[in-house]
Amino acid sequence: MKKRYNEYPANLLAAMKVNEIMGSDLDYENLSEDQMQGLTYALSALTEREMIVLTENYKEKMSVKAIANMHYLTESRVKGIKRDALKKIGNVSYLWFIVLGYQERHESLERMCRREEDKYCSRYGITGDEHLFYQNISELIFPCRVYNCLRKSGIRTVRDLILFVQWKDWTHSIRNFGKKAEEIVLEALTEHEFLPKYYEPIPWEATMPSLDKELAAFYNLNSSNHPSY
Repeated sequence: MKKRYNEYPANLLAAMKVNEIMGSDLDYENLSEDQMQGLTYALSALTEREMIVLTENYKEKMSVKAIANMHYLTESRVKGIKRDALKKIGNVSYLWFIVLGYQERHESLERMCRREEDKYCSRYGITGDEHLFYQNISELIFPCRVYNCLRKSGIRTVRDLILFVQWKDWTHSIRNFGKKAEEIVLEALTEHEFLPKYYEPIPWEATMPSLDKELAAFYNLNSSNHPSY
């Protein structure tokens, strides 16, 4: 018989099914400080409304009906918000931060990213910080509109751009960025031999933590054919 948890955060972790998904033996009632930080990090992925609903339901122990009445929502709407929130933080990428602890998982991801980046740089002849790979995207001489769209989306360096285009439908997350702009970007990166000749874009996961996205992008680059092949 499954143990019932009444206190926060054990009740939330049980609802997330952390141990079932991860095959772990996490003591929900006795998290370390680093594991609590991992949970806080996972919760940071939620929208303000999702965070409010989970906090009121699990921490303040309010019923769905009470939450609905307080916020002038239907009970089904509150249940939907709760379901979406649990699904978002139930992403395996976030669960690792809880099971291992934030610091341990973060340091592990950084090591893996460095290893994959070194592999990519070795493969493509990138030998130092002065290489175009690490420079501002302005060095690629894009038309002003393309450059401004990329910059407003937080893409600053050529490295950022190369990792970003590994994701399927990457242009959809950039406002006013059409097919022509996409072709200009890919043509520039291909001209400088930054992209494999053949590769499959990764399905986009908006809720994946940033370091996990970076690692997935480098994995994709390193598992594809070099442009000279």
